[in-house]
Amino acid sequence: MPLYELDDRSITGHAEIDRMHIEIAQLSQILTERIKTQSDFGEIRDVFLQLQATLREHFDLEERHILALPQNDEVRTHLRKHVENHNQFRDLLTYGEQQFERHRATGKVPNVLGLIPKEYFEELKNIDRELGQLFAKYDYEQSRPT
Repeated sequence: MPLYELDDRSITGHAEIDRMHIEIAQLSQILTERIKTQSDFGEIRDVFLQLQATLREHFDLEERHILALPQNDEVRTHLRKHVENHNQFRDLLTYGEQQFERHRATGKVPNVLGLIPKEYFEELKNIDRELGQLFAKYDYEQSRPT
């Protein structure tokens, strides 16, 4: 089972953000499959690093778009919650990268699937649903990805 799977909470109504959700789900699936089939250390590491970079880019993108909304108490509260969640992920992703570096000489793949609890992704989807509601409320770029 992948780390991250799309569901209705993943759709914010912002085309670029939603496209990245799809990319994160795809990379998550690839990472899970590579680990499950016991692929080479380098292949698994490369997919993890690609997922890490995509997540970081995605977090920055979401935060920039939240800052583009009217800065009232509701939006600032959401931003704080969203950034807190993102920062937890950033820390875990950094730790995962460090674990790959630590095991590079032995080629032993660290337990990256266990590193990021599924609950973190579930909470992220709940926060993204709130983001979608804010985008709708403030009529902020409601185009859907194609």
